[in-house]
Amino acid sequence: MTEASALTGKEIALSGRLFSMSRTQAVQRILRAGGRPVREPGPATAILVAGNALGHLTPEGNVDRNLARFRQLKQQKAAIRLVEEPEFLRLLGAQDELEDFSRLYTAEQVSRIAGAPLAEVRSWVRRGLLRPARLSHRLAWFGFQDILTARNLSRLSKAGVPAATIHRSLSEVAGWLPEGDRILGQLESYAAGLSLRLPDGGRAEPSGQRLMDFPGDSTTPQKRTEEGRRAAQLSSFPAGREAADWFSQGLEAEERGELQAAAELYTRALEASARPEVLFNLGNVLYELGQEALAAERYLQAVEADHDFAEAWNNLGNALAAVGKLEDAIRAYRQALSLEPDYPEPRCNLATVLDRLGRPAEALAQSDECRKAFPNPARLRLLRQPSAEEAED
Repeated sequence: MTEASALTGKEIALSGRLFSMSRTQAVQRILRAGGRPVREPGPATAILVAGNALGHLTPEGNVDRNLARFRQLKQQKAAIRLVEEPEFLRLLGAQDELEDFSRLYTAEQVSRIAGAPLAEVRSWVRRGLLRPARLSHRLAWFGFQDILTARNLSRLSKAGVPAATIHRSLSEVAGWLPEGDRILGQLESYAAGLSLRLPDGGRAEPSGQRLMDFPGDSTTPQKRTEEGRRAAQLSSFPAGREAADWFSQGLEAEERGELQAAAELYTRALEASARPEVLFNLGNVLYELGQEALAAERYLQAVEADHDFAEAWNNLGNALAAVGKLEDAIRAYRQALSLEPDYPEPRCNLATVLDRLGRPAEALAQSDECRKAFPNPARLRLLRQPSAEEAED
């Protein structure tokens, strides 16, 4: 009995959005495998495939219709079982399509996959919404399913869906989802750093304690100038504040896109402690501000403080390339790869610099390896631009 025939004669329903194929393609493949696709699970349904490309909840934070139906069927002691996309591909006999799900990805790759700015991705990590599957040479690697979950929970939060609503809905189905407890853990860590929206439009801490408004202050953040915000941030710190506090404030400013303020805050942190991560983050914002030479100095200091800082070596290469020091950039990229051979960004960047130097054969070899490290481009397009049909339950 082949794995593809595991679906023969079985009624299969779909929930949510798949990453590896459209719903129409999924239906066709179920039919080719001998299964019977149905729009909604019922007493005779053997399997519900739970796609997580757009999350397991509706845009309002409610349980997806077919997942809710699955829950009812389980309460009625039906034999239906829930599988997620990787298991569905195995049942189809499509092990060769599992690579995107099994490999790990860097923060920069997460940014491209999720369509989110890198600073936002780093904020997911800080808040526990996205947890590294592996950490090596200060380089964090993330699992694909965790990336999708972080992206989807963040989108719900940005849309104003209360964290309590999301948690309640996920709690209803967590016991049935293969990764349910893990998803809840990601949400709870994330919510711990946020205020929650109350039904009346107010805000509360995750504990439920209401946050009070201050009617005497009519000044809004939108009305302040950029300089005013930076001055308020810097003057609010008491003398002697620890470097970690300055660094934390710098991270928050960077996340908001206030790069000049972030640079000033990181500089304050650096005056208290020349830690590699402070030097690295300061280099990042200087690079984004177009001060590549200064950024290169900070990255160089970071790798001098920690020679095994793989991401700092890669970013040093970028800064050196930006100021025309291409051979030095190549050496920096190769150092990053010597620490982390599977690290895709220095390989991609190396290909670009080699091409600029007129070394096309070497550039092509690096470029080919670079492409292999990313998900199928067609799948990414499908993930980012779902049609109305794909959004249906």
